[in-house]
Amino acid sequence: MTEVAGGFLLLCYNTSMVCVRCQKPESLVKRWYKAPEGKICQTCYKKQWRHATGKTNTKWKNKGTQVTRLRDKHEKDKKIKESQVRDLLLHGASFSEIQSKLSLSKGALYRITREIVKEVKYTDRRKVVNLEARLSPKTSIVKPTGKDGKYLVRCNICDNIQSKTAHDLHYGCCKCSKTGTSGAEKELLEFISQFSLTASKYKLHDSRQEIDIFIPELKLGIEYCGLYWHCENSPTPRPRQYHINKMRLANTQGIRLITVFEDEWLERKDQVKGFIRSCLGSHDIRVKAKDCEVKEVDSSVGRKFYNEHHIQGQKTKSLVYIGLFYQSDLVAVVSGNSHHRGADKQSLVLDRLCFKSGVRIDFGSSRLFKALAKWAVKNGYRNILSWSDNRWSEGGVYKALGFELQEDLAPDYSYVKNGKRHSKQSLKKNPKKDDMTKTELELRSGQGFDRIWDCGKKRWVFML
Repeated sequence: MTEVAGGFLLLCYNTSMVCVRCQKPESLVKRWYKAPEGKICQTCYKKQWRHATGKTNTKWKNKGTQVTRLRDKHEKDKKIKESQVRDLLLHGASFSEIQSKLSLSKGALYRITREIVKEVKYTDRRKVVNLEARLSPKTSIVKPTGKDGKYLVRCNICDNIQSKTAHDLHYGCCKCSKTGTSGAEKELLEFISQFSLTASKYKLHDSRQEIDIFIPELKLGIEYCGLYWHCENSPTPRPRQYHINKMRLANTQGIRLITVFEDEWLERKDQVKGFIRSCLGSHDIRVKAKDCEVKEVDSSVGRKFYNEHHIQGQKTKSLVYIGLFYQSDLVAVVSGNSHHRGADKQSLVLDRLCFKSGVRIDFGSSRLFKALAKWAVKNGYRNILSWSDNRWSEGGVYKALGFELQEDLAPDYSYVKNGKRHSKQSLKKNPKKDDMTKTELELRSGQGFDRIWDCGKKRWVFML
């Protein structure tokens, strides 16, 4: 405990109250809701006053000696602590390390970091961003902007200053950067080279556009889209038709183009690799569907399989899961669910069809779909609907299964903020929270969100 003037020991302090105790053992803890300037312990003063006057039952006033202003002293100490905590946070120290090094309680550390977290806009106080490690070697931080956790960053080559979030600090200057190939593209190239295939950049005919990764043997292209560079309002804006036009241009030249968004590669890398591997025609095991067993599986088993092998995973439970087993090993799953618009009671939605990575099953899709169609007829459905995403698939499996193309849907968007994508459904206007005189785009733009567009989708129907 800290000794202060007037014979007090400091017990605790915060912005609204100080708590001190007289050094005499019989004294009680005294609290003031203002700094105790000119005060001493009331118990001690009362005893002194009684002894001097001989009076025992008279009103008295506190006329104690001067006590240093504890509030000023501890405001200064608090700023020092905040500075120390900030430095440790920005150098990647964990909360337990900071707590031990500065001898802080959990509550004190939380109070100190609360304002720092508001300023820096960490999404999780326990996931501290090491800003220096994220920073591109060709740029340097000027200062935080104080808005949405952004930083002013200066290019060390051309002195251009731009605003970036903590997530985007590793990107180079938008004005003079000539990086050519990103780190993720290099990872993809290394992965593809494992299968004895040549891959490189490819410039599309009659266009300035180029494909990030092109495999001439398979006429297959892969486009990697960093979220920072591929939004509507990025330094190199990507409008609504950008991605779909590039896909169509590649298709006219006989190239199938797969478009991968940055968050998919970072968060679902194994599943993306598994999908690309199947497109490359590589597999560890090849079996025939007639050698497999078809049976319904529990929802927990089906969802676990999707989360391990499907790029999108699965958050919500489907109505039915049908699995394909080879030698008692689950190698594929198809699932059916009700339509997201509850009014359509006659349509079953084929929401997932997924195979285990590294396993090829000849006619596996057909056998699984027949089992799902049989279940649909039994339960009174008249048709099966499904959607294919043009970023990943051309819809060939639906054609093979007998589906008819019902509609070619225009590009759709999702929102991006701090390096993460959010579905547009999760950010729709809410009458209870939002100003309904503004559009959804105006509201979300004001909150720091940007939009990224996909390549559209196709809706397929199978009549039972």
